[in-house]
Order: sequence, then C-alpha cells, then structure tokens
Amino acid sequence: MSPDDELEMMLRRSRVDHFAAGFVGRVVRRTDPAQRQLGSVLQRYFIWLVPAAVTAIAVLAIHNARASQNSHGGIDALLALQPVTLDAAYSFSAGGTAP
Repeated sequence: MSPDDELEMMLRRSRVDHFAAGFVGRVVRRTDPAQRQLGSVLQRYFIWLVPAAVTAIAVLAIHNARASQNSHGGIDALLALQPVTLDAAYSFSAGGTAP
C-alpha cells in the first residue's frame, strides 16, 4: 500500500457525510419567525448598533471640540458649555428666576 493510498483511506474515514443528531431541529427553531422572541432580536441589533453609536458620539464630540471657539477646554468644550462668570452668577441669584 502506497503512502497516497494510506492518506486517502485516513481521509475517507475522517470525512463527515451528515450533520449531528438534532441539527435540523436547532436550525428550524432558530429560523422560525413564530419562535423568535423580542429579547433575542433586540440583542442581535444591539450588538451591531452599539459600536456605530459609540463611534458617532466620539466623532461628534471631537468635531464639537475642534469647532468650538471657546477659550476653555476639556469636558466643557466637548459639551459646548459656556463659562460661568461672576456677573452671570450674581444676575441669576438676584433675579430669582431662571434665565
């Protein structure tokens, strides 16, 4: 027996001609629209949407920080917060109402 014949016999013995028991049932359960639950559908879309949402938030925050002409930096620039001055604080407390 040649080495090629031995190799062919080993490959033939290890070859799988059918799926394991219960495979068809698992596929039918997974693809049956009546069996789908809201939680599994939301989980599937959540996994795809979260990275896109985080990326969009980061891009918008960086764009906002670069476009901001404020002299202050850090989180204030990312959130586009206006700096609080002493005059603004006194006018807020003296007026008694929110601006």
